[in-house]
Amino acid sequence: MRTACYAIQAASAICIGSLVGCSAVNKVYDITNVQAGQTISGVPFRLADKYRVRVFRLQKDGTYKEVYSESRSMPDQERIYAANFDAKMLSDHGFKVELNADNTLKTTSLKTAQKATESISALADEVITNRTAREERHAVDRTGATTQRSLEASAIELKGKADIAEAQLKAALADPSTTAVDRVSARATLELARKKAIDAAVEAGLPAPFAGS
Repeated sequence: MRTACYAIQAASAICIGSLVGCSAVNKVYDITNVQAGQTISGVPFRLADKYRVRVFRLQKDGTYKEVYSESRSMPDQERIYAANFDAKMLSDHGFKVELNADNTLKTTSLKTAQKATESISALADEVITNRTAREERHAVDRTGATTQRSLEASAIELKGKADIAEAQLKAALADPSTTAVDRVSARATLELARKKAIDAAVEAGLPAPFAGS
Protein backbone atom coordinates (compact mmCIF):
# COMPACT_ATOMS: atom_id res chain seq x y z
CA MET A 1 0.00 0.00 0.00
CA ARG A 2 2.79 2.41 0.81
CA THR A 3 4.56 1.69 -2.51
CA ALA A 4 1.49 2.46 -4.61
CA CYS A 5 0.86 5.60 -2.63
CA TYR A 6 4.38 6.89 -3.18
CA ALA A 7 3.79 6.66 -6.93
CA ILE A 8 0.69 8.84 -6.50
CA GLN A 9 2.67 11.37 -4.48
CA ALA A 10 5.33 11.72 -7.18
CA ALA A 11 2.64 12.33 -9.81
CA SER A 12 1.09 15.02 -7.59
CA ALA A 13 4.38 16.87 -7.29
CA ILE A 14 4.76 16.86 -11.07
CA CYS A 15 1.23 18.22 -11.57
CA ILE A 16 1.89 21.12 -9.23
CA GLY A 17 4.66 22.32 -11.51
CA SER A 18 2.44 22.25 -14.60
CA LEU A 19 -0.48 24.31 -13.33
CA VAL A 20 0.64 27.56 -14.94
CA GLY A 21 2.37 28.79 -18.06
CA CYS A 22 5.58 30.62 -18.71
CA SER A 23 5.01 33.61 -16.43
CA ALA A 24 5.58 31.72 -13.17
CA VAL A 25 5.93 28.11 -12.08
CA ASN A 26 4.98 26.38 -8.84
CA LYS A 27 7.94 24.71 -7.13
CA VAL A 28 8.01 21.90 -4.58
CA TYR A 29 11.14 21.21 -2.53
CA ASP A 30 11.91 18.18 -0.40
CA ILE A 31 13.04 19.61 2.95
CA THR A 32 13.08 16.38 4.92
CA ASN A 33 16.78 16.73 5.71
CA VAL A 34 16.68 20.44 6.64
CA GLN A 35 18.18 21.03 10.06
CA ALA A 36 16.32 22.78 12.89
CA GLY A 37 16.74 26.55 12.68
CA GLN A 38 17.72 26.46 9.01
CA THR A 39 15.84 28.85 6.71
CA ILE A 40 13.59 27.30 4.08
CA SER A 41 12.12 28.85 0.95
CA GLY A 42 8.36 28.27 0.90
CA VAL A 43 5.43 26.94 2.92
CA PRO A 44 6.10 23.56 4.63
CA PHE A 45 3.56 20.78 4.22
CA ARG A 46 3.18 17.02 4.22
CA LEU A 47 1.44 14.71 1.77
CA ALA A 48 -1.25 12.30 2.90
CA ASP A 49 -0.51 8.59 2.73
CA LYS A 50 -2.55 5.44 3.28
CA TYR A 51 -1.84 3.59 6.53
CA ARG A 52 -3.22 0.38 8.03
CA VAL A 53 -4.22 1.15 11.61
CA ARG A 54 -4.19 -1.96 13.80
CA VAL A 55 -5.17 -2.12 17.48
CA PHE A 56 -4.03 -5.02 19.66
CA ARG A 57 -5.22 -6.09 23.14
CA LEU A 58 -2.99 -7.78 25.67
CA GLN A 59 -4.28 -11.25 26.53
CA LYS A 60 -4.08 -13.08 29.88
CA ASP A 61 -1.45 -15.39 28.51
CA GLY A 62 0.83 -12.43 27.68
CA THR A 63 0.19 -12.41 23.97
CA TYR A 64 -1.45 -9.70 21.90
CA LYS A 65 -4.57 -10.19 19.83
CA GLU A 66 -5.65 -7.84 17.01
CA VAL A 67 -9.06 -6.40 17.86
CA TYR A 68 -9.39 -3.61 15.27
CA SER A 69 -8.02 -2.81 11.82
CA GLU A 70 -8.81 -0.12 9.24
CA SER A 71 -7.22 1.76 6.32
CA ARG A 72 -6.79 5.45 7.09
CA SER A 73 -5.30 8.46 5.27
CA MET A 74 -2.70 10.15 7.47
CA PRO A 75 0.22 12.58 7.03
CA ASP A 76 3.40 10.94 5.83
CA GLN A 77 5.76 11.37 8.77
CA GLU A 78 8.84 10.34 6.79
CA ARG A 79 8.86 13.19 4.25
CA ILE A 80 8.17 16.93 4.42
CA TYR A 81 8.06 19.40 1.55
CA ALA A 82 7.91 23.16 0.93
CA ALA A 83 5.74 24.88 -1.68
CA ASN A 84 6.90 28.04 -3.42
CA PHE A 85 6.96 29.53 -6.91
CA ASP A 86 9.53 30.71 -9.40
CA ALA A 87 8.59 34.28 -10.36
CA LYS A 88 9.36 35.64 -13.79
CA MET A 89 10.02 39.21 -14.90
CA LEU A 90 7.32 41.68 -15.98
CA SER A 91 4.44 40.16 -14.00
CA ASP A 92 2.65 40.27 -10.65
CA HIS A 93 1.98 37.04 -8.77
CA GLY A 94 -0.43 35.81 -6.13
CA PHE A 95 0.56 32.49 -4.54
CA LYS A 96 -1.84 30.65 -2.20
CA VAL A 97 -1.37 27.40 -0.29
CA GLU A 98 -4.19 25.73 1.67
CA LEU A 99 -3.43 23.02 4.23
CA ASN A 100 -5.70 20.54 5.93
CA ALA A 101 -5.96 20.43 9.71
CA ASP A 102 -3.25 17.77 9.81
CA ASN A 103 -0.87 19.98 7.74
CA THR A 104 -1.26 17.90 4.60
CA LEU A 105 -1.50 19.79 1.33
CA LYS A 106 -5.05 20.67 0.28
CA THR A 107 -4.69 23.08 -2.67
CA THR A 108 -2.23 25.49 -4.25
CA SER A 109 -3.01 28.34 -6.61
CA LEU A 110 -0.79 30.76 -8.49
CA LYS A 111 -2.25 33.77 -10.26
CA THR A 112 -0.10 35.75 -12.67
CA ALA A 113 -0.82 39.16 -14.16
CA GLN A 114 1.42 40.19 -17.02
CA LYS A 115 2.91 43.68 -16.73
CA ALA A 116 5.07 43.81 -19.84
CA THR A 117 3.41 46.97 -21.20
CA GLU A 118 3.52 48.78 -17.85
CA SER A 119 7.11 47.70 -17.20
CA ILE A 120 8.33 48.78 -20.62
CA SER A 121 6.52 52.11 -20.22
CA ALA A 122 8.08 52.63 -16.78
CA LEU A 123 11.49 51.72 -18.17
CA ALA A 124 11.06 54.21 -21.02
CA ASP A 125 10.02 56.91 -18.54
CA GLU A 126 13.12 56.22 -16.46
CA VAL A 127 15.35 56.39 -19.53
CA ILE A 128 13.79 59.71 -20.53
CA THR A 129 14.17 61.06 -17.00
CA ASN A 130 17.83 60.04 -16.85
CA ARG A 131 18.51 61.52 -20.27
CA THR A 132 16.81 64.79 -19.29
CA ALA A 133 18.85 64.98 -16.09
CA ARG A 134 22.05 64.26 -18.04
CA GLU A 135 21.22 66.99 -20.56
CA GLU A 136 20.52 69.44 -17.75
CA ARG A 137 23.88 68.63 -16.17
CA HIS A 138 25.59 69.16 -19.51
CA ALA A 139 23.77 72.47 -19.91
CA VAL A 140 24.98 73.56 -16.47
CA ASP A 141 28.51 72.48 -17.39
CA ARG A 142 28.36 74.44 -20.64
CA THR A 143 27.00 77.49 -18.82
CA GLY A 144 29.76 77.21 -16.25
CA ALA A 145 32.41 76.92 -18.95
CA THR A 146 31.01 79.97 -20.75
CA THR A 147 30.98 81.98 -17.52
CA GLN A 148 34.56 80.97 -16.76
CA ARG A 149 35.75 82.06 -20.20
CA SER A 150 33.98 85.40 -19.76
CA LEU A 151 35.66 85.96 -16.38
CA GLU A 152 39.08 85.13 -17.79
CA ALA A 153 38.56 87.46 -20.78
CA SER A 154 37.46 90.29 -18.47
CA ALA A 155 40.52 89.78 -16.23
CA ILE A 156 42.86 89.92 -19.25
CA GLU A 157 41.15 93.06 -20.55
CA LEU A 158 41.43 94.86 -17.19
CA LYS A 159 45.09 93.81 -16.92
CA GLY A 160 45.68 95.46 -20.30
CA LYS A 161 43.98 98.65 -19.16
CA ALA A 162 46.14 98.72 -16.03
CA ASP A 163 49.28 98.33 -18.21
CA ILE A 164 48.14 101.30 -20.29
CA ALA A 165 47.54 103.38 -17.13
CA GLU A 166 51.04 102.51 -15.94
CA ALA A 167 52.55 103.63 -19.24
CA GLN A 168 50.60 106.90 -19.06
CA LEU A 169 51.88 107.53 -15.53
CA LYS A 170 55.49 106.95 -16.63
CA ALA A 171 55.01 109.34 -19.52
CA ALA A 172 53.54 111.99 -17.19
CA LEU A 173 56.44 111.68 -14.77
CA ALA A 174 58.96 111.97 -17.59
CA ASP A 175 57.35 115.09 -19.10
CA PRO A 176 58.51 118.27 -17.32
CA SER A 177 55.45 120.13 -18.50
CA THR A 178 53.06 117.78 -16.69
CA THR A 179 51.46 119.51 -13.71
CA ALA A 180 51.42 118.04 -10.23
CA VAL A 181 47.67 117.63 -10.42
CA ASP A 182 47.96 115.58 -13.64
CA ARG A 183 50.61 113.35 -12.08
CA VAL A 184 48.43 112.68 -9.02
CA SER A 185 45.48 111.93 -11.29
CA ALA A 186 47.53 109.54 -13.43
CA ARG A 187 48.77 107.74 -10.31
CA ALA A 188 45.21 107.38 -8.96
CA THR A 189 44.03 106.07 -12.34
CA LEU A 190 46.77 103.41 -12.29
CA GLU A 191 45.94 102.28 -8.75
CA LEU A 192 42.24 101.94 -9.59
CA ALA A 193 43.02 100.03 -12.80
CA ARG A 194 45.32 97.66 -10.96
CA LYS A 195 42.71 97.02 -8.25
CA LYS A 196 40.08 96.14 -10.86
CA ALA A 197 42.52 93.86 -12.67
CA ILE A 198 43.49 92.05 -9.44
CA ASP A 199 39.84 91.56 -8.38
CA ALA A 200 38.94 90.21 -11.82
CA ALA A 201 41.86 87.79 -11.81
CA VAL A 202 40.93 86.44 -8.36
CA GLU A 203 37.29 85.95 -9.46
CA ALA A 204 38.44 84.05 -12.56
CA GLY A 205 40.81 81.88 -10.54
CA LEU A 206 43.90 83.35 -12.20
CA PRO A 207 47.14 84.47 -10.50
CA ALA A 208 46.85 88.02 -9.21
CA PRO A 209 48.89 90.44 -11.37
CA PHE A 210 51.23 93.13 -10.07
CA ALA A 211 52.30 91.02 -7.11
CA GLY A 212 55.73 92.60 -7.05
CA SER A 213 54.61 96.14 -7.74
